Amino acid sequence: LVSSRRRREVLGRWAAHATTLGIAEYDLRRLLAMGPDELKSRRVALQHLDDALAEARTRLAERQRALALEEVKLARYREHHGELTALSVQELGLRLGASEAHCRELEEQLFQCKSTLAQAEAAALKAGSLQEELSRQQAVADHWQQLSELIGSASGAKLRTFAQSLTLERLLLEANAQLGELSPRYRLERVPGTDLALQVVDLDMGDEVRSVDSLSGGESFLVSLALALALSSLSSHQTQIESLFIDEGFGTLDPDSLDLALSSLDSLQAAGRQIGVISHVQTLVERIGVQIRVDALGGGESRVVLP
Repeated sequence: LVSSRRRREVLGRWAAHATTLGIAEYDLRRLLAMGPDELKSRRVALQHLDDALAEARTRLAERQRALALEEVKLARYREHHGELTALSVQELGLRLGASEAHCRELEEQLFQCKSTLAQAEAAALKAGSLQEELSRQQAVADHWQQLSELIGSASGAKLRTFAQSLTLERLLLEANAQLGELSPRYRLERVPGTDLALQVVDLDMGDEVRSVDSLSGGESFLVSLALALALSSLSSHQTQIESLFIDEGFGTLDPDSLDLALSSLDSLQAAGRQIGVISHVQTLVERIGVQIRVDALGGGESRVVLP
């Protein structure tokens, strides 16, 4: 109730003030909505025209006073010297006509400026409503832009890559644990600023960062074996994987690396996993007790032998 009474009092004072100013409420709202810079520029232009009009009117008054003075002088002259030649009177009339024409021209310019000012006020009102609509639409666009930055586009590529990067972090923890047993010299990590790229840290060379492409054949095999074992360990949290098949790669290892890899595989087998190795390296043939050998018979035929 107090709020309604207060609102009626404010509206009453507003109407009284508008009546005192002699301006309609719609026109008053348009004037209040005009921007300060536009209003200032319109006022300056209007002031210039008012000054020019005042100057023209002053000149006209001076011309009229001068004409009146000349007419008095002419009357006095006529009293003493008779009729004055029409030439001087005609010249004064021409000047007076020019001044009156200039005054009318300034009045027309003043009218045009006032009309332009009224149009600018209307445009300012319209621009204000458009600016509000633009602000609302910009807020909606910012909301979707933030979602796009967080989860990517509708294809899901960005979110998928992010999820893969989290899985890769867990995989690297498992792989480095395996790599610590296979080859303690190296540690795997993600390339900074990327999602899925890998690099190698050489612990024996003062933590020198190297590309995985710089690894030798034996080193690449050990790193790949560590990743495979880590992937197997990571998958076993949901699905039990008891078998591991390794196809080739042993031929690139030096004797020490080969012994280390076979020792790691022996420990995995002792932990209950079945290890299947596909290779032609003779050292493996001698180290692996249970074998399936494929002998070539010629002519595109082969024979499976269980020694």
